[in-house]
Amino acid sequence: MNTKKADEKSVMISIRGAQNTDDEDDVIEFITAGEFYKSDTGYEISYIETELTGMEGTETRLSVEGRRITMMRTGRFSTQMIFEKGQKHLALYETPAGTLLVGVNASSVDIDLDDKGGRLAVDYSVEIDHVLTGYNRFELKVHKAGDSLPQ
Repeated sequence: MNTKKADEKSVMISIRGAQNTDDEDDVIEFITAGEFYKSDTGYEISYIETELTGMEGTETRLSVEGRRITMMRTGRFSTQMIFEKGQKHLALYETPAGTLLVGVNASSVDIDLDDKGGRLAVDYSVEIDHVLTGYNRFELKVHKAGDSLPQ
């Protein structure tokens, strides 16, 4: 990860992701160590993806500014996705197999963060090369190691 900032905290991050494609639900849940800090414009959360997500070694960084979440992934799988309620955002998604045009349209963005941590939840649809491929949801909870998870 990047050089640690003065106010950056080591945290535990609980992540639950659900994908619904072609009437199939795929749910993944895990807890991982990460970093969390307040920036000039909001909050930053980062962690390293594991084998469980299929993106082992990829760094995921979420920047939260107002009601907008920007997810940046760097490493083996690189992309930037922007989640804003009612807004469609397009991005290139680089994979070992090639680059795809991915569109995300968030129907719900719930942000409840403070300097101690908190929770993010996003419901969104995904398009690949302008074809709707499914509906996703992710929920992320951040807390200081040793503290209980936010509800």
